[in-house]
Amino acid sequence: MVGNALGYNSHNAAMQRFSEPYIDRDDTAEIAMQIVSGDHFVPVFGKVNVMFSMWEASDLPKSYIRACNQCDYIIVPSRFCK
Repeated sequence: MVGNALGYNSHNAAMQRFSEPYIDRDDTAEIAMQIVSGDHFVPVFGKVNVMFSMWEASDLPKSYIRACNQCDYIIVPSRFCK
């Protein structure tokens, strides 16, 4: 298992770059979307919390389960991750 390694960090940077035309970054927004690995997710109080993440194994670590339970919505890039 390689968590938060170069590939994952590169993926996060690319997702942020490609999403910029569609997402306004504004501290007053109602939605807080984080593109992070689950063990780095921290919900934003008073916001709808969305996590874009993935885990490419059949068993989720407890840290991911805790993060998922704090999300209002979770977006994943594949059916396997779903």
